[in-house]
Amino acid sequence: MDSLRSNPIVFIDDDTEDLELMKEMAIELCFPNQIITFNKPEAALVFLLESGITPLFIISDVNMPKLTGFQLRDKLLNAGAIVKDIPFLLFSTSRTEIEVSHAQELQVLRFYKKSISFTGIKETFENIGSLFNIGTHA
Repeated sequence: MDSLRSNPIVFIDDDTEDLELMKEMAIELCFPNQIITFNKPEAALVFLLESGITPLFIISDVNMPKLTGFQLRDKLLNAGAIVKDIPFLLFSTSRTEIEVSHAQELQVLRFYKKSISFTGIKETFENIGSLFNIGTHA
């Protein structure tokens, strides 16, 4: 568990309210990791490629200006660095078959539809905590 705690979790979303909600949910569910947020995917890309820090996982919104979640994932896969092996999860207000197929092609670990309810968001984060064996359900 200690090794999991030392790896931060990265949230990427151009909507700062969504970022704050994700951060609050991670805290509420007792995720022990540092949370690093980016509201600009291009800044996240620079951080991931140049910081030398390996996050436990990355959660990215799909629909963002300048660089979509799909484009970000593609750039990480093609970076030839350790970042391509970081588990990558996508969030989106839509989740079409085409998007799911594209996510699979990009080796996205999970693709979640953003819930509009607090309960739905909590269930999603409980699932993520269980997936990585962190938080109140670890």
